[in-house]
Amino acid sequence: MKITKDLGLWAEKYRPSSIDEVILPKKYKDYFKNIEKTKELPHLIFSGPQGRGKTSLAKALAKSLDREVLYINASLDNSIDNIRYNVSQFAKNKSISGKKKVVILDEAERLQAAQEALKVILEETSKNCSFIFCTNNIHKIIKPLQSRCQVINFEYDGDERKEVAKEYYKRVEFILKNEGIEFDKKVVVELIKKLFPDLRKIINTLQQFSLQYEKITKEILNFASYDNVFDELISALKKKDFKKIRELATQVEPETFYRFIYNKIDKVVADSSKPQIILILSKYAYQHALSIDQEINLVACLIELANNIKWRKANEK
Repeated sequence: MKITKDLGLWAEKYRPSSIDEVILPKKYKDYFKNIEKTKELPHLIFSGPQGRGKTSLAKALAKSLDREVLYINASLDNSIDNIRYNVSQFAKNKSISGKKKVVILDEAERLQAAQEALKVILEETSKNCSFIFCTNNIHKIIKPLQSRCQVINFEYDGDERKEVAKEYYKRVEFILKNEGIEFDKKVVVELIKKLFPDLRKIINTLQQFSLQYEKITKEILNFASYDNVFDELISALKKKDFKKIRELATQVEPETFYRFIYNKIDKVVADSSKPQIILILSKYAYQHALSIDQEINLVACLIELANNIKWRKANEK
């Protein structure tokens, strides 16, 4: 596996660079290997939960087909003007090198009104340019776009889950050995079971834990559990213990935290503060995609919660 140099995050350092390196069930791998063989790339929508390698696969496809690439993260740039001008111009104009093109639109559910503009662009440029949409929520992609693309749903059945989990272990074992991290094989297997199918979260959790403890032990299973961290975090928020809040923030994935705490509102937040906490979570969840340092954004959210939210007492129903 080719390893990217000088990147701090393991998830980026060990990001797959070819179709062979992307972890997929055999039926998907065979489909994409056939695309690689025929060199014919249809418009595609990759749909499924985060951490399953949708973006990595899109980039690997573009690389294996030697396509000129325009990559857009729609959570950062989703204006209809950008789609109408920049994407349209890229897709319509032939490459100086003679290569065909591909537009990768990550977090495509954020495109909103711009999706309408893409309907015509896909049809007008299909001979010169292919489009790959990556989304966590297929229901937010309009039906006219879905009908113009082949939709690949990254949902696995029982046998596929076992197949993919085995490949996850091989990848994680390779990373840990390459990084010189001592680990317990049984613990790593349990961690994969606990966090499956989010490979990115598995890798990030291993890295975070190894930075603190320099080896992987059974304690990582508690470290990886929001439920165990959550009680500590609520206690720290109630006490306005900012040192503890910052410490616990390193054990939380910002991408999923906002929804997690939202789901716990009725259990831990006083009725009078419920509207306010929803507004705060909404603000910081939106800022998350725009933030240069997402951990700082998360800590800022937690500080605002500590300063402004009334918490339900332990014996309060």
